[in-house]
Amino acid sequence: MRSLVILAVVAAAAIALYALSPYLANVVTGGGATQTAQTSSSAAQTTQTAASAPGRTTETGRTTTTSAGTSTSAPPTATQTAASTSLPPTASSPSPARPNMTLALETKEVNATRLPAAAVLRFRVENAGAARGALVINGTTVELGPGGSAELNFTAVVSRAGANYVLLYVNGTPRLYGFEVLYYTPVFVAEPVAVEVYRLPASVSANVTVRNVGNCTGYFGGIAVPPGGNATASVTINATAAGRYYVDVGGVEVEVDVVYLAVGYAVRAQSPALEAVPGEPVPVYFLVENTGNATEALYVNGTRYVLRPGGRLQINSTVPAYSRRPVALVVNGTLWRWTLNVSTIAVRALLKIGGGIYNPALSPQIVISSSQSAVPYTWVLTTNATRRSVALAVGGSTYLVPPGGRLLINGTLQAALNAWNTVSITVNGTTYAVQVYVQLEAADALRGADNRHVVHRQQDLRAVPHLHGDADRLGVLHGRGL
Repeated sequence: MRSLVILAVVAAAAIALYALSPYLANVVTGGGATQTAQTSSSAAQTTQTAASAPGRTTETGRTTTTSAGTSTSAPPTATQTAASTSLPPTASSPSPARPNMTLALETKEVNATRLPAAAVLRFRVENAGAARGALVINGTTVELGPGGSAELNFTAVVSRAGANYVLLYVNGTPRLYGFEVLYYTPVFVAEPVAVEVYRLPASVSANVTVRNVGNCTGYFGGIAVPPGGNATASVTINATAAGRYYVDVGGVEVEVDVVYLAVGYAVRAQSPALEAVPGEPVPVYFLVENTGNATEALYVNGTRYVLRPGGRLQINSTVPAYSRRPVALVVNGTLWRWTLNVSTIAVRALLKIGGGIYNPALSPQIVISSSQSAVPYTWVLTTNATRRSVALAVGGSTYLVPPGGRLLINGTLQAALNAWNTVSITVNGTTYAVQVYVQLEAADALRGADNRHVVHRQQDLRAVPHLHGDADRLGVLHGRGL
């Protein structure tokens, strides 16, 4: 039964040690007792001397004194018994002196600035008893006389802050001693950093701000940072890719958001599909757009403009119109070219004279017969415009001809007979002319001829206010869509 109890105690101790194993500090060295400690051999000798004193035996705390030569096993006689009862009782012998050895851990707190660390633990051994005693601590024997004391230092390795325990074997019995590890260290937390680069990889300078959330002053970038303090230092960050990742800056983990800035722009010309007389000013719009994700400075025709990502710039201009009119724009030294979508309005002039209708471009010279020198004629003016009215300047007057309309200009040629004569008209600065040879004929030969071509057709004419030949004012009328 006693062996079972011993096994149960040992099992309980093993379970307790296993539960505290994460908190146990390993003892690597021991010893260092004061001069009052003795060796293990002298302790054994002292114990042996105390045990061999004549006439004394340690027996359940009681000492029995016997007379020499008297057998303690012989039964007493009656006379002896009576004599014994008549004698006064003798006083009991004093208890033998005993040691009272104690071991206490005096180091209650250990300060550490890094972990794991070697902690020096100071133990105190005292003998509060009346006899010399000894303790064997992790193989080191400490022997003390009554009232004596000694100090022992053990070095243990600690790997965590807070409560820790050290296991010592005292006279072969395992004992746990608890102490507190106070961990003092700076802990830096860095604020996220955003950097912008135009190429990768790249080395960029950035300001990194850290906060010391630890309990000890530390240094960042050569700056002392007390607990709870902040510090900002300029550091160089080697960015290898765009995105968010973490880099080590002086032992501090810094979250870096690398934004890759790509510059770019697009340029296009805009002009409404329009019809215009050659040389007439027509509007054109240039649209410049920042298509990148970085603000960019653009020089457009020598003028500097700053556009944010997605920003647009519209440049308005006018150019003289003619067929397939090219336009250009210079942006940051690059020449951009376009061709405007302009339909050139053509003026067609036909000469009606002597009973025929002639195109000056196809019939620059004609021959007619007339019995008189005064020969009537009519210029028939039309355009190919389909969406707008066209202003025609003729002889100092301006006429507005709608799409599909005609303008008739009548005149009389005072011809030189049997000779060449010129019939001409100037429309919007362009002169149309036909060389006419007039042959003299008898008057009777011309009787019955159809001269209806000289009749004025008022419904074909539509006059506008006379502009006195002012080209600038005529251009204003063009701009108003006349």
